[in-house]
Amino acid sequence: MTGLEIVDGMTETTIDPTATYTREQAAKIIAYMVLGKSAADSLTCTVAPFDDVAADRWSAGYISFCVEQGIIDGMTDTTFEPTGTLTGFQWAKMLLSAVGFNANGEFTGDSWSLNTARVAHSVGLFTGDAAGADHVALQRQQAMLYAFNTLTVVKQVVWSEALGDYIYKYGEFADRYTGEGTLGQTVFGLDYVYGIINDNEGMGNKNTNLVYVTDSDGNTSGANKSVQVNADTGIDLMYHAVKVWYTGDKTKTGVYTMDLAKTTTADCTDVKNPDKLDTESKSVGVPGKRYEQALVDNRAYDNAPVEAYVVTYNYYLSTMGVRSNNLGKDDYTYIGSEKVDNDLIMTDVSEISRNSQIIVLKTTKDADAVYYVYAVGSTSGNVVDYNSNGTIELSDGTKLTPSALSTVTNTDVAELIAALRDEDHIAPNYYFVLDTHGHYISFSNSQYQTVAYYTDAWKVSNPGAWSTDVAYIAQFVDVATGEVEEIPVTADWHAWAKEGGYYDITDELYGDETYAPRAVFTNENTYGAYAYVASETFGTTTSKVGNYRYDYNNVEYIIVSGAGDNIKVDHYTGNEALINAYKDKYDDGVSTVKLSNIAVLTAAGTGTNSRYATVIFAYDGADTLAGGIAFFPKDVTDWGVHDNSFYNVMAYLNGAEVASKIDVVWKDTYIAAGFYSYTIDDATGKYTLTALDEGTSGIVLGTNAVENAGSLYWLHDGGDEFTLPSDTPVIDLRSENNKPSVIDDVSDLVNTNYTETERYALAYVVNGNDEVQYIYVVDTNYYTVTASKGVTNLQISEPTLSDEEVSVWAPLPKTVTVTLTKTGGSWSGVNTITVEINDNEVVYTKGAEVNGFTVDATDNYVTFTVEVDCDTDIVIGNYA
Repeated sequence: MTGLEIVDGMTETTIDPTATYTREQAAKIIAYMVLGKSAADSLTCTVAPFDDVAADRWSAGYISFCVEQGIIDGMTDTTFEPTGTLTGFQWAKMLLSAVGFNANGEFTGDSWSLNTARVAHSVGLFTGDAAGADHVALQRQQAMLYAFNTLTVVKQVVWSEALGDYIYKYGEFADRYTGEGTLGQTVFGLDYVYGIINDNEGMGNKNTNLVYVTDSDGNTSGANKSVQVNADTGIDLMYHAVKVWYTGDKTKTGVYTMDLAKTTTADCTDVKNPDKLDTESKSVGVPGKRYEQALVDNRAYDNAPVEAYVVTYNYYLSTMGVRSNNLGKDDYTYIGSEKVDNDLIMTDVSEISRNSQIIVLKTTKDADAVYYVYAVGSTSGNVVDYNSNGTIELSDGTKLTPSALSTVTNTDVAELIAALRDEDHIAPNYYFVLDTHGHYISFSNSQYQTVAYYTDAWKVSNPGAWSTDVAYIAQFVDVATGEVEEIPVTADWHAWAKEGGYYDITDELYGDETYAPRAVFTNENTYGAYAYVASETFGTTTSKVGNYRYDYNNVEYIIVSGAGDNIKVDHYTGNEALINAYKDKYDDGVSTVKLSNIAVLTAAGTGTNSRYATVIFAYDGADTLAGGIAFFPKDVTDWGVHDNSFYNVMAYLNGAEVASKIDVVWKDTYIAAGFYSYTIDDATGKYTLTALDEGTSGIVLGTNAVENAGSLYWLHDGGDEFTLPSDTPVIDLRSENNKPSVIDDVSDLVNTNYTETERYALAYVVNGNDEVQYIYVVDTNYYTVTASKGVTNLQISEPTLSDEEVSVWAPLPKTVTVTLTKTGGSWSGVNTITVEINDNEVVYTKGAEVNGFTVDATDNYVTFTVEVDCDTDIVIGNYA
């Protein structure tokens, strides 16, 4: 019925067979059956046929036609009840009337339903539904069966007044035309053919090929004469006896195929040749394993050459390669190494993961081959028994038999049997790869192996042990759970495993007598369900570690540090929790965490990704933490030196004063005041500094104008404008008492309180949105010291003079006081210069002869030009 476009589904994919039809839906189906779809859809209605059927109602044309042809009556003279439920007798009356019955009025009056039932049974309308119809609502599947019988079995008739009966006739008769045969034949050109399918579309052929044919006229043929129908039959109908309805003498467009064969299937463990029937063997697929078999019993078809065919389907194992459903770009799939056009793959492979093992049926070797691709299944459980025919029993009673596609080796079996015979060994779960019949292709405990990190911590358990005896207890951390395990190991293993790393401790956990955990990730980066990644940097929304994607909100991190009694195992769920933990451990500037020596526990994925990460494990935490921006308000020269590192250094990190001293990796002879980016080494806790120049990385230094409108503020620095949020942190590092602490105070300082004696600058960090993140208020007194090296015994502690004339500059953190002593009215004869910096005086005395100097004060700096001639050492202080 759908093949002839007489009915549609309730949706594109459902027919809803047990639902009912309405009376107006029935009128449309009848019109389609009598006229064909195109002619029926052209029916129009200008006058309402019934009071409850308006002329513009969607069904009015169909109802008017059926009423005019005497096929349908109203429920009363004026009503049709278009949405009323269709009953069995109503539908039978409509169908019989459509082929010419009721011309004598036998379906009217009180006995209409009895007469309808009598005629319907006599002409085969109810064939296939022994109970027949009655006055209750008719299911859609029953309605379609009766309509199908009407199209294919019930011939059209005409009433003969002379004979007082209905006769089969065609052509012009009385005042109406009666077609010969059924409605299917006269309206749709419907015909049929019987035969045995020996090739079809499911095999890659262009059409269904039938041999041993019987046509609708009863003519028969043998194996050498065939009929081809575009019936779109599948591989499951190969060598079946069928009846195919089709339209068109030349095109032979199949609309329905009825399978006449009785089929008994056998899976790969039961494949054998049945001996109860006269059979002929057939094979489907390129040479492979005899995986599936069907006994096709064709005795229901009289012209079948043999009673049955034994059809064997040959499958093989392969691997799914690169796949894409992006038609027009990548219309292919790799099956193993073979590049296959997606149009030739007869099954849906969109949910099979890339590089997954698959079961494949390839129909032929030539270019017309098509492919049936199936994903393998899986199960797992504790093995309690294994017998000689390969049957494995699990603890829950499940019994698994080997597949015809089995890849199990003698070594696999030997290991399994050894595990079962070991009384002290509690076998872990085994993972089974299953074929489509539920038989195992392979088994392994690799998916349940315990990979753990050796912390390089151990203790002696047997001081007098031989090298091959258990002599030590080694400490491991389970990658999947973070559980700390103490594993007995031999002296040989202890001597060999001289440093931490990843090992398989499955056997040791379950009583293996070797007690020598095997190192993993040695020659490749995967091991069972585990993978190794050298290093990765994790941000808040990073979603890939190595080649494995993961859910950054829910992935589990296991971070291990320390060893022995001091071991610490931290669990974090999601990237944000990981990063926040390192913020708490170090400082708020941490935005990413770099882990190294990572082990990843993976799970099977879908789509284009075959596996994804569920647990990310790393020993000894982070290798490097991304920090932020450090600010040193003055040169750092007072430090202790230990292991080539600064320590006890005060600084401001990301706008906040550090709560404790920080260790800085040795970089230079001192740390000059200014801005630095920094990172932290988790192993040592030391900070690495990289100097930032003004104008880079969002660093701005200068005297600015501040504009505000209500509660909103902006900083103007030349041609640049930056948003100044009202809650921006303010850090005033100047000497005066009245320090600004909020943005409003900064605005007041910049715009109203500027004086010649109050020199300052705003140093601030700007983010990518041109918003100020925090502000430092600093002094702007800059100075330059120039000295000549052409003197005797002159010692300058810093900076070391390497050129003939050297200039250094830095912001003075507090004040500069220059005290001049003079005699007479000239500058000559001055003997003392005192420079006071942060309450530390540096006085140029001790017999120094100062021949003269000049002082040049500008808005931004003070320049000292000093010529020294002395015979004693002069030490110029830290800020010289």
